[in-house]
Amino acid sequence: DTNSPEFVERKVKAQLNKITPQNYDSISNQVINWVNNAEGEKRGNVLDLATKLMLEQAAATALFSETFARMSRKMMEKCSASIQDSNVRNAAGEPILGGHLFRKYLLSRCKEYSELCWSFDRAGSTDPSTQDHKSEGQPIMFSDEYYAICKAKREGLNLIRFMGELFKVQLLTERIMHETIKQLLAKINDPREEEIERLCILLATIGQKLDTPKAKGHVNVYLGKMEKSVDNNKLSPRLRCKLLDVIELRKRNWIPRGTVLESPATIQLHEQVTTLRGMSNGMALMLDLLLRASRKRMEQPKNNKPTNRPANPVARNRLRMSPLVIA
Repeated sequence: DTNSPEFVERKVKAQLNKITPQNYDSISNQVINWVNNAEGEKRGNVLDLATKLMLEQAAATALFSETFARMSRKMMEKCSASIQDSNVRNAAGEPILGGHLFRKYLLSRCKEYSELCWSFDRAGSTDPSTQDHKSEGQPIMFSDEYYAICKAKREGLNLIRFMGELFKVQLLTERIMHETIKQLLAKINDPREEEIERLCILLATIGQKLDTPKAKGHVNVYLGKMEKSVDNNKLSPRLRCKLLDVIELRKRNWIPRGTVLESPATIQLHEQVTTLRGMSNGMALMLDLLLRASRKRMEQPKNNKPTNRPANPVARNRLRMSPLVIA
């Protein structure tokens, strides 16, 4: 049966394993088609299954967090309104349909998955990779428990980055982000390393979008607490460096180090080329040449060395025309 959960799970998982930013459009369309084939379903099994698989894939790798967030936004917009779950209703008692049901599933799964990862952190609060023998409350290195905790830590970091990307595509609210940051800062005087690392990843992901004039006061408080934590001797040098990276990132207006910013004149020329390219090929070619010349002038270093050539053009001509004197 092509509509059975087992068949859909196999197909959707195969597509999600192949997703990249380059083939995002085609694969996302295929996944949405598989979900919409279950139109009229009253229990939302296929949609819930697709949400679970996508979240697991996003937590497994941090490389395509932005791609999976874009896919989530697309699924919310393209899901058929005939898909519903009779057990999920709004405050008025009406069933939640289509994309809103997908968002409900996604938020529930994110909460469930994050609590699961954080429970592993509490079970092994010390980084297991630093343990070479079994100490009290710590797993033996290379044991099954050790690998389970390492996997949970990695997925927890990937999940917090994915949640940040969901906020950037407006699937998570600003209130949820502030609550998450406050939760991570709750024990800033005696922090766990995983909480500090998640905090740094989240702020680096959403800082530019979150740091608005309306929320600047809250962000100032967050960064102030992080600055105080830099001097905390309980933190490892690696985490202190991560805190400093976020603090410096905010000072650069959340622009990553090494980002090349084009000058306003270059941006204006780009806009002119884009506008006129469809009107006149000759004009577009001329603007392209101007753009290249402008870039070349900006890239050439200024040579301020004095020259021995006379400033007076008459003197230059005399030097050029003077006869050769042989002693």
